[in-house]
Amino acid sequence: MYKPIKFVTKINYKDFSTYYLYCKPLKTLLPVETSEDKPFPSSTNTLKRLINALGGKIKYLKIYRYDQSNFYTYLNVEKSGSSYDVNISFKDGMDVVRDSCIPIYAEEKILTNFGFEVTEELVKKALTENENYL
Repeated sequence: MYKPIKFVTKINYKDFSTYYLYCKPLKTLLPVETSEDKPFPSSTNTLKRLINALGGKIKYLKIYRYDQSNFYTYLNVEKSGSSYDVNISFKDGMDVVRDSCIPIYAEEKILTNFGFEVTEELVKKALTENENYL
């Protein structure tokens, strides 16, 4: 069963980035690390223009699998009343989400196996441990 999740933030480091995704029904935060390869021109922008030119509409991103340190995603595209799942890298999928404001869904077992529950205690602890940085 897929659960809705929201993009929270992306934190850039020297050689990688971490995306943080939140599932409100499960109160779970899912951190996903990606390498920082930046091709130019943007393949994400090209993909969006191509889908639009062919009369399609991007509906949502779906995280459906985790294997060997990789999250696997589909970009759902609708055209002429039909729906198609197109395999896309996690990083490219997140770039589409950020540019297009489309919803994200994740398989529940991915959230429960790789995310962590956000509790009031966890938030308070994080804030007090990091108050010197605020």
